[in-house]
Amino acid sequence: MNRLDSFTIRIFYGKAVNDKGMALFPEKISGKFEMISRQGSELISLMSSDDLYHWETFQLLIEPQFDWEFVQIGNCGSPDKTEKGWLLLTHGVGAMRKYVISAIFLDLQDPSKIIGRFEKTMITAEGGEREVSAQCSLYLWFTGTWKIPSYSVCSVGYFDCVCVC
Repeated sequence: MNRLDSFTIRIFYGKAVNDKGMALFPEKISGKFEMISRQGSELISLMSSDDLYHWETFQLLIEPQFDWEFVQIGNCGSPDKTEKGWLLLTHGVGAMRKYVISAIFLDLQDPSKIIGRFEKTMITAEGGEREVSAQCSLYLWFTGTWKIPSYSVCSVGYFDCVCVC
């Protein structure tokens, strides 16, 4: 029986484990573990390994291309498997520290191949009635997805609110 009140913490190690934003694919691909990672603040990479805990290599997957990604870019959790490819939600930070969520599609058999990339944002933090100062970003964060028949649901935090898309 799986228990949530008893677990062991293990760390990842290796040359490719040097930043945050790491998220495993939910299954092995071609017999290997695959993981999305953020190398620096501006690059999303793909890591591949035979060993779940040891990660030596990574390859560039995407770099900033749109104005909403130039300050920072990263993944929003693990990719979701669809019939057409792996859906990877991404977050970006553009001018004036404005946060957005967008997405890319990766090939099912070779996730190093991008088969689609949104050219527009899906969700954008807007100031609205909220006063935004120089110290306060238009902050938006991804909290997870779950699937129900015919839909994928994404929950997002916004300032101190929560909304579901």
